[in-house]
Amino acid sequence: MSRQETLIRWLAKVGIRDDRVPLEGLAAAPAVVSIARVSLRVDTVLWRDFQPISPPDGQPLIAAALVQAVGSMALPEGLVAKRIAIVHERTAWVAPVVEEHRREQGESRFEVIARNGPKWGPGVAVDVILQLQDAEGHPYLLRAANQMIKRTD
Repeated sequence: MSRQETLIRWLAKVGIRDDRVPLEGLAAAPAVVSIARVSLRVDTVLWRDFQPISPPDGQPLIAAALVQAVGSMALPEGLVAKRIAIVHERTAWVAPVVEEHRREQGESRFEVIARNGPKWGPGVAVDVILQLQDAEGHPYLLRAANQMIKRTD
């Protein structure tokens, strides 16, 4: 079994907080991946809400991941994001992602969200690994390293 196949199987454990993180494999996930001759990258926004209506220790982590085609090319047909892994130190949170906004054909980017994460941070750096799937069902991993968890007040 290849390293990527092992990581995909590990990521399939949706909804986990796992202390047995395959750090070397996740760190090897590329920052840019090519699917159907389109190069893709991911940007993230990670935050915890501390507004007055929040509990004293804040709301759980929310992760937004923006998948973008490099060079404004159209996204490959049938491309979807399946799950996200957020790695803090030697622990990971793995969750399914949801595309909350309708995507138009020919767009060069789309956003997915994962909610109700752990209460890490704010002000800590994490690595984010997003699992994508092409129209034929082939999985791909895409990484954004050293992403800061921010605070909203």
